[in-house]
Amino acid sequence: AMGSLEGVQFPAGAKGDHSTSAAGIAALSAALEPADAALAREVAALSSKAFRFRYNKYYVRMVELSARSREDALAIARAGLAHVHSAFEFHRGGAARPLAEAMADADGLEAATFFSTAEEVGSDKLGAAPPVLSVPYQNGALSGPALRGKLSMWARFGTIEPSAADAIRAVSETPAWLDLRDRVFVLLGAGSAMGPLPLLLALGATVVAVDLDRPAIWQRLIGLARASPGRLVFPLKKPRSALPAGDDEALFAAAGCNLFTHTPEILAWLAGVMPGEPLVVGQYAYLDGARHVQVALAMDAIVAGLIARRTHGSVTVASLCTPTDAFAVPRDAYIAALERYGAAPAADRLLAAVSRGRWCAKSARRPVPSGGGGETYVVDNIALAQGPNYTLAKRIQIWRAIVAREEDGCAVSANVAPATATQSVVHARSFAWVYSGLPHFEPLEIFQQETSNAVMGALLVHDVMNPQSIAHPDARRLANPLELFAENAFHGGVWRMAFNMQSIGEPAALVHWVRVLRPVLVLLAVVVLAAAYLLSRHSSKSAPPSIE
Repeated sequence: AMGSLEGVQFPAGAKGDHSTSAAGIAALSAALEPADAALAREVAALSSKAFRFRYNKYYVRMVELSARSREDALAIARAGLAHVHSAFEFHRGGAARPLAEAMADADGLEAATFFSTAEEVGSDKLGAAPPVLSVPYQNGALSGPALRGKLSMWARFGTIEPSAADAIRAVSETPAWLDLRDRVFVLLGAGSAMGPLPLLLALGATVVAVDLDRPAIWQRLIGLARASPGRLVFPLKKPRSALPAGDDEALFAAAGCNLFTHTPEILAWLAGVMPGEPLVVGQYAYLDGARHVQVALAMDAIVAGLIARRTHGSVTVASLCTPTDAFAVPRDAYIAALERYGAAPAADRLLAAVSRGRWCAKSARRPVPSGGGGETYVVDNIALAQGPNYTLAKRIQIWRAIVAREEDGCAVSANVAPATATQSVVHARSFAWVYSGLPHFEPLEIFQQETSNAVMGALLVHDVMNPQSIAHPDARRLANPLELFAENAFHGGVWRMAFNMQSIGEPAALVHWVRVLRPVLVLLAVVVLAAAYLLSRHSSKSAPPSIE
C-alpha cells in the first residue's frame, strides 16, 4: 500500500494495488523497447522476485545499448521518460490521472492564488578581496596550493578522474567564477544533505528554495541565508503581509511546499519567478525506498515544465549521479581497473575463491563495440542492496540530462559524486560497517558530507561559469551523450578499483570487524600463547626424571 494517495503515485495495477516492482519492470522494459525489443519483452516477463535480484544486469545492458550510438542513447532516454510521465499517476481529491496530464494544468494555474513569494537578503557582503574556494577535509580545510596538491594526489591515485581535478583546480584559480551575485539557482530539495545551498549562498547567489513545509527546515535555511552574502527566495502559503511583522515562528510555519502533492502549483510558481532570468535548476531531494522514485519524478516533471515554459536555452539542468550505478567510463579508468585486478592482494583473491566469485568480483567488463568502430568501457557498480527503486530514481535524472542537453539545447551539470557518509546512508548499522571497511579496496575513499558538498558544488560552479565546459552543448558536441557523465567524475575510486561494488559489501564489513576486533584477537592470542607456555613449563617440571 502507498499510504494515503495524494500527489505523485506509482501506477495502479489491475487489482488496484500500486506495485513498485511492476512499475520498475514496466519502466525498464519501455526504455529498452526502441533499442532491443526482445530484451524489453524478457524484462516485461520477469516476476517481482526475479526483478529484485536481477535488475542490475538489465540496467547495465541498457547502458551498453546506449553506448552503441547517439541515436540509441536518445531513444532509450526519450522512451523511459515518456513512459514514467504517462504511467505514473497524480492523485487529488480521490481522483487519479496521468502525471503528464496533471502537469499540463500548470499553464492555467494562477501561482499567486496558492503561493506568495518571499525573500531574505543576507546581511554579509562579499568582500573586496576575491572569494577563495575552500574544501573542508578531515579536520581542516583545503584551499590554494594545498587543495591543488590534494586534487593531483586523488587523480594520480585513481580516487577521481583527472578531468574532475582539472575542473575544480580551474574554479580555485578563477576568482571571477566564485562571484555568483548575478546567478539564480532553483534548488528542488534545497535542504538536502548533498545539495549545494551553503556554498551558493556563501558565493552571493540568489537561491530559489523548494523544500517541505516544516518549520525546522525553514528555520535552518533562512538562518543560513541571513548570515550569508546571498539571497533566498521561497514560497509562502499566505502573503507575507498577512504574517505578524518580525515573527520568525510564523514565517517558518508558512514557508515551503510539498514536491509530491503540490507539483503542478510549484511548476506554475517557478515558471513566473524571476522572469527573464536564466535559471540553474538542481534536483537534490532524496527519500528512502519507493518514495525516492516519486520525488525524483516530481522534480523531473517540474524541470521538464520549466524547460518548456522559460526562454529557450535559459534553463540549466543540474543533478548529481551516484557512484553505485552503471556508466560508460574513460579507457584510462578501464585500464586502471584491469591493472588493479591483476595486482589484487592474496587475501582478496582468497575471498573470491571461497565465495565462488560472489565476493571480490572483477570490475573491468568486456568492452562493447560503439559507433565508428570504437569501443566503450562500461562499469557496473550497482549495489543490489540499494534496490531497483533507487536505480530507477537516479536513471530518470540521467535520461533527463541526455534529452535536455541533446534535444532541448540546455546546459546540463550531471557529475558523479563520491560515496558519502551522510546520515541517510549510515543510519543503517550494516551500511555503517560496510562504509568503515570500504577504503581497504584502493583507490576507494569514503568522503564526509562537508567535503562532498564542497567538491560537487565546485563542479557545479565550473559547469555553470566556464562556457567551455562539457555542460554546454554549443561548446562541445558529443559523439555519444554518455560522454557527459564520463567527464569530471568525482567517483571516489569506484571506476578504477579491482572489484565491483556489489561484490565488496560483505568483505568490507568483514574488514571492519577484523579491525574492530583486532585488539581482542591479539589479546586472545597472547592469552593462548601464555597458557600454552605455562602448561609446557608445568609439564616439564612434573615429568618424571629420565633414566640414562
